[in-house]
Amino acid sequence: MIHQYATFTPNGNSERGEHLSCAAWLKEYHAERWQWIFHCPNESRSTPQHRAMLASMGVKPGIPDLIDLDGQRGIIGMFELKRRDKKARPTKEQNVFLLNNAQAGGFSAVCWGFDQFVIAYSDYLEYCLSRSAR
Repeated sequence: MIHQYATFTPNGNSERGEHLSCAAWLKEYHAERWQWIFHCPNESRSTPQHRAMLASMGVKPGIPDLIDLDGQRGIIGMFELKRRDKKARPTKEQNVFLLNNAQAGGFSAVCWGFDQFVIAYSDYLEYCLSRSAR
């Protein structure tokens, strides 16, 4: 299941602005986890030749914005961040990637805005705890 966290009250932030807010919040409030969290930058503006070279190196479409490897429990959290806009939707490739992660036992979420990411990340941490209690 891909969790959806949405609020569409525009705040004027770009997707990049939302992403920067999420990263700053993680560094401040979850510093002990920061070593396991990363962004896979595959939204580059490059030539078709450069994109082909990156693809041959393993860059794939659809990778979510933030990935948490949860080094203690091995549960992967994937978070696709979107600006607060009803038109902003995950791509087909993103949905496939998120669904595959969820089916493998990971936590997958699409978050519209920083405040929704904070809720989703809290749910992810609870999910990790519930899975380790089994």
